[in-house]
Amino acid sequence: MNRWYEDGGRHLGWHSDAVEDLHELGLIAVLRGGRRAFQVRDKATQRKIFDRVLEPFDLVIMTAHGSNLETEHCVPKEEGASAAHSLTFRTSVRRETQEELKKHMERAQRSAQRRRRGQKESW
Repeated sequence: MNRWYEDGGRHLGWHSDAVEDLHELGLIAVLRGGRRAFQVRDKATQRKIFDRVLEPFDLVIMTAHGSNLETEHCVPKEEGASAAHSLTFRTSVRRETQEELKKHMERAQRSAQRRRRGQKESW
């Protein structure tokens, strides 16, 4: 997955990735372009346990169960942040049907069309 952060207003709110279909090794994300903050917090206490500015080509590895059952992560809004994008690689243990894949592609295309028209997205 390629996520584009056009500027500091683009962000990814607090969330955990669904682990039902995620291989136990989890996911790997690589930041390209500008610098962006990346934060991780404990779900139970809401206490931040990781708060760093990632540099271009920094690598983040998150396990499926440890990272996503007990924590949430985000890329917060940052005034004045430059453009950046992250490449995320994940291994799924579930196979999708052609119909499911088609729905995912249609959703991605609608999202890209909104971005081209300048509409902000809320994730």
